[in-house]
Amino acid sequence: MKRGKESSLTASIIYNGEQLASEMIAVTFDGLMNTELRYKLTIGKYYGGLNLFTRSKANNGNFGVEGYYLEKTIMLINKWAVSKLDKATDRSLDTEIVINGKVLPVSTTLNLFTEKGAFGPSARVTVGKVSFAYATMINYASGEYSMLDEVVISNNGKSLVKVYTKSALIFTTAKKEFSQKIGAVVLGKTYEYGWETAFVNQGTVSKTAFDVIFRLQYSTTRKSVMVFTFANNKNAASLLVNFEYIPTKSVSHSIVFDKKINELNVDIEFLPKMYTKFMARLNSNNGYKLTTDFGLKWKNYRRFGQMVNSFKNTKKTFEVSSQFETWPK
Repeated sequence: MKRGKESSLTASIIYNGEQLASEMIAVTFDGLMNTELRYKLTIGKYYGGLNLFTRSKANNGNFGVEGYYLEKTIMLINKWAVSKLDKATDRSLDTEIVINGKVLPVSTTLNLFTEKGAFGPSARVTVGKVSFAYATMINYASGEYSMLDEVVISNNGKSLVKVYTKSALIFTTAKKEFSQKIGAVVLGKTYEYGWETAFVNQGTVSKTAFDVIFRLQYSTTRKSVMVFTFANNKNAASLLVNFEYIPTKSVSHSIVFDKKINELNVDIEFLPKMYTKFMARLNSNNGYKLTTDFGLKWKNYRRFGQMVNSFKNTKKTFEVSSQFETWPK
């Protein structure tokens, strides 16, 4: 068998000089990706056969199978291609059916997109003008990972409905974040919902500080956000909480402890601009003195109070006292 040349074998049945039947097998081999195998069976005036073939060039080609009987043919053909897109590569495989030289309006397409730190397989089935597609894109760049899944229904190339989910993970020294979203695009209008959580380290050599963040996306353009900020150093420790329940509307709470003067301050905002404040300070320089301030502020209403409890016990003096007052009177 010479490469690129056809080799064949034919067997015939002849009776009284007349050929009753014959079969033929032929092979053309020019490498695995350029090979054709043909089989033909003839009985009297009837004939049929089967062809298997692969044909390829550097970046594209096809392979398939063809069956025929008399003048009727049916062929399943697969076309593959490799395309370079800057630093990425897209591999595709299209499959179609041809009957009597006419392509049926049914086809499938498989794709695999790859580049450094990302890859994405996809599949599409087309029936007439309508297509159904599924695609995944996975990114795994250093410290950032994400996966997008989507299902798309299109008509004549125009998207009718797309449903998708997105998951993302950021994992670096300063930040750890995970998010999950689900959405749909219907006739050009987007609907998206999801949630996110994050840990952000803002510490330095002299202090510990970090944020814990929660976000809830309850509509396409709206989120609720809650941020916890903790800080600690040799002078003070604090916890700050900010809750944005709708865009531009938020309430804040704080707890701060001053280590130098042993003072605790608590500030709670029940509603926007409705505050309650609490402060406790312990002084131990001359006995013990606990001063507690508290108050409520909302719009035009203001009410504050203070309680001072003292305890003193020495060889000459034993004293316990309490004082309470509120203002305005």
